[in-house]
Amino acid sequence: MLNFLKSFFVEREYRAAVRSTIRELSKMSDAELRDIGIARGDIYSVAHGSTDYDRLRRQANEGLV
Repeated sequence: MLNFLKSFFVEREYRAAVRSTIRELSKMSDAELRDIGIARGDIYSVAHGSTDYDRLRRQANEGLV
């Protein structure tokens, strides 16, 4: 029972952090988002810590070197 409660609160904190991140990034202009290296369409993936986003960004940047 204790583990269930702990996991419940951990999940709740994670979801709150994701919502907060999405809200803050959504307030930024396209230019501000571009400055930090993300596109508006990537906000959801960034907020959820998607590893696919990191992998795709690294692949895209390989061509810049």
